[in-house]
Amino acid sequence: MTEILIRKGAAFGSTERWYVPVLAITAFGYPFYAALFAMLGVSGGGLNLIIRAIEVVLLLAAIVMARPSFLGLLGPLAPLIAFFSIYAIRLIYDVLVLDVLMIYQTKMYVLGYFFGLTVLPALTLGLLYRDDHFSVLQRAFFVMILLGNFVVLAYALTGGALNYAGLFAGRTEQMGALEGTATLGPISIGMLGALLCATILGRLASGHRANLSWWIASMALLGVGLANILFGASRGPALGLIAAVLALILRTAFSRRRSEHGASFSRSIAAIALVAAGIFGIASAYEGSIFLFDRFVLLASRGDLGLVEDRDTLYSIALRDFLSSPLVGSSYVLSFDNALPHNVVLEAMIAVGILGLPFFVWSGARFIVGVWRLLGGCNGSGGVAVGLCAVVLGTVGLSSSSISQSPDLWCFVAFTIMSASRSGVWGWRR
Repeated sequence: MTEILIRKGAAFGSTERWYVPVLAITAFGYPFYAALFAMLGVSGGGLNLIIRAIEVVLLLAAIVMARPSFLGLLGPLAPLIAFFSIYAIRLIYDVLVLDVLMIYQTKMYVLGYFFGLTVLPALTLGLLYRDDHFSVLQRAFFVMILLGNFVVLAYALTGGALNYAGLFAGRTEQMGALEGTATLGPISIGMLGALLCATILGRLASGHRANLSWWIASMALLGVGLANILFGASRGPALGLIAAVLALILRTAFSRRRSEHGASFSRSIAAIALVAAGIFGIASAYEGSIFLFDRFVLLASRGDLGLVEDRDTLYSIALRDFLSSPLVGSSYVLSFDNALPHNVVLEAMIAVGILGLPFFVWSGARFIVGVWRLLGGCNGSGGVAVGLCAVVLGTVGLSSSSISQSPDLWCFVAFTIMSASRSGVWGWRR
């Protein structure tokens, strides 16, 4: 692990870099310690709050100690920070003035998650990120994703999946103390698996350590990632991995030239074939029902069966809420049951309206440009892996994530945008 995290002098002990492991834990640490607490039989509610509070304190300390110029926020992340600022006004007004809260949530929880675990990480990247931080930051993200996958897999095999007739016949999750809540949700489990698969896919497609031992290790890690996708049985992460595969094919097929460490079309096809072989192998070897596959079959046939899914209802309510107040938005939650629309685009529409949407769209455009450049090899093989992970997270953002409660998504959006500024895109470099 030391070799992964510390290379060519990129040590966390450097004052300007020690925010990196904190940011990685903020983005991807929760599934790791939630599964660990579940296996140890420890109630994680209070411990989770303590860990989250420590993360916030450490990120604030990193900013204070670095004493950066706040002009840095006028760079690549300016549209995202502007959008967060407008959304913050909506959130504060709804929560503190109108007392609008989702079920089982408190004012401290909602505001703390947004300002401490969404806005603060973005501010940290905007103020402290430098070009030479890319490698150590992407390695820190990978380590947390890797550790999270191993712990979640251990939880699924030792307790979370044994309640079902077969390993993949249901959804693995750790239920909360209150009915309808979960301390470790199936989406988080599937997301970790998809991110691990995307990382390995990016490394293989770009020729990282292209030798037999690395391919064997990659097959094992792909198996871990695919297993967690099946344990979670959430369609969003699975669709995210499919979108990452399609993005890789598109980028390599239409690239006239690539950098030394960019993805090649032939390697991409070989890596994708490996992923497909893994899926086929699991499906062939497993004799029982696979719930994720059943859910996709149901999704494809719902029109013939006359079925309407909950998300379809949420989407229609979101559109109705937006049209009821298109200029400034209506609320940070839906008018029905104070729920979230499970789509960050629709959530932005109902929260900030037409006045705030241009900053959201602007941020999304910079995110897409960043992904495109990373897949093109602007930051080497690690950048290709980061770009594919960004595609996974962005896809899940359209089906499961939220603006105020998805630190992993917004950490990666900010990281991807800052990565695209590496070669002076948007006239900015450090």
